[in-house]
Amino acid sequence: MKQAESQLYVRELTGHNDGLEVEIYLKLVGMDKGQPWCGAYVSWVFFKAGVKTIRSARAADWFKTNIVYKKTNLGQKVPDLLPAQTVAFWYNNLGRIGHIVIVEKDMQNSVATIGGNTSAKGEREGQGVSKKIFPKSMIYAVSDHVQYSKQLQ
Repeated sequence: MKQAESQLYVRELTGHNDGLEVEIYLKLVGMDKGQPWCGAYVSWVFFKAGVKTIRSARAADWFKTNIVYKKTNLGQKVPDLLPAQTVAFWYNNLGRIGHIVIVEKDMQNSVATIGGNTSAKGEREGQGVSKKIFPKSMIYAVSDHVQYSKQLQ
């Protein structure tokens, strides 16, 4: 979580998925500036924290393994969330997962998060790294790459 918080100052240079830090996140996952970077930010955080996991700018890639919760499992309630788990949001207009954030703290019916390419309003195309509280009802999926990484060691 220290790595995630260390980037709260980051803002895009021109509002077009660019700027020094944004381009470093994107380069880590093999992408050029101008691309959406929420997943690249998560990749950078885990890389810097020494967590062995995937590297991808695509939010949906983070929810193919290590699934803790998925909304499609009928009747399943969002579990208590742990710091450094990742949360996905589904966008009907995209027909897919379109954003990823890192859990900071479970708050019973909501979750405090830190995310890249977002804003305090929670936009999926925001202009920086921001903290945001979301109601758990918005969560589509949760994965835990930290616990999985510990199992590999």
